[in-house]
Amino acid sequence: MVRRLLFSVLTTTLAAGVAEAFPLDGTYYSDCVGEGIPAEGALEARLAFPEVCFDGACCELSNPTRLRGLPDQFLYDGVCTDEGGDVSDARIFFGGGPDATSIVIVLRGLAATLTTCLPEPPLEDA
Repeated sequence: MVRRLLFSVLTTTLAAGVAEAFPLDGTYYSDCVGEGIPAEGALEARLAFPEVCFDGACCELSNPTRLRGLPDQFLYDGVCTDEGGDVSDARIFFGGGPDATSIVIVLRGLAATLTTCLPEPPLEDA
């Protein structure tokens, strides 16, 4: 009984940590031409935790590792499948971008700051 309770608490804690470790699900672009409109040919990343699709590959993410001194920046392990069906392992960096609607992603040596192309949400009253 105690083992089951301890396992349940540990599992819940780990799941909460993983959920906090990921930017909001959605589609992000490297360039926008208007509100909600990505530029033609813009890089695109689709996030649906625990999967991200970016630069011709979709990766299943696991093992979020918080970077020391950077509380909202994470490295993930990824098992990635490219458009040709080849599977590879990767380390993927995610972090908050310069505004509330953007992220920074680094995968296979490609780094990009991407945005939702939507306006920033209003600040909450303190």
